Formats: sequence, structure tokens, C-alpha cells
Amino acid sequence: MSERPATIALAPNPWFGPWKNRQQLLSRLAQRGWPIVYSTGPLSLWDRHQSKWQQAKLLGDFVESDGLVVDLLGRWLFRWPNLPLWDQMALRSSAKRLRGAMPGHSRRIAYLFHPSFLPLADFLGADFVVYHAFDLYSATIRA
Repeated sequence: MSERPATIALAPNPWFGPWKNRQQLLSRLAQRGWPIVYSTGPLSLWDRHQSKWQQAKLLGDFVESDGLVVDLLGRWLFRWPNLPLWDQMALRSSAKRLRGAMPGHSRRIAYLFHPSFLPLADFLGADFVVYHAFDLYSATIRA
């Protein structure tokens, strides 16, 4: 069997919070031998007053949990969308860091759980991009 591509999963909710379908799905794929990195993407300038900014290390870190690698965000090279050159540099740096979390894997899948991650996916150099659509359950009409 050929090498399974590394999957870089990008989702808005932290891994170590209430579990959603994405944690269920990705942890089971990891149990079956799929190499997976989970990230909420780089921090933004607008995150600087939130607890996730204060809790973040300068350069970030990676930890193993539930069979996959979880990205612990860093404050260095945060996103700054109003400064396009800075923002592109931050996205490029984040993509390089995420690729480095799965050394030895020449093929990659970018698995996006929100369309806001498309700019980062462009820098991942993924062979495939998967968008996992989900419903806005609060807007669903109830019978």
C-alpha cells in the first residue's frame, strides 16, 4: 500500500474544547493510520485581547492527542489582513510550520472545515483540498 498523504485539518474550534463531528471524524481516521495535523490557523491581530492570545507561546508548539498532532498556536507572525504583505508572510510561515509537523510526507491533503481557511490552504501546497460543509443548525426550521 502506498504512503497515505498527510492531512492538515483546519477548523475554527480548538481541539481541546467540546468535541464536534470533526474531532470524531479526524480521531478515527488517525486510529486507522492517517497522519493528521489539526490547527485553528494562525492567530490574528484581532485576537490579541482574547485568552487564546495570552495562553499562546511565542512560537507555538505541537502536541500529540487522540492519535494526531494538534497545533498549539503561537503569537509570532500573526495575521494582519489590513497589511497584505505582512498577512501573506504570516500565512506562508504558518503553512511551512504545519507542513513541518508531518516530515517525510510528500503528499498532503488540506481539509477545511470553514471557508475562511482558504487563504492558508493556498500556501500548504496540498495535492487535494477538501471542504467539509456543515449546517447552521440554529437557522434550521423545526417541525
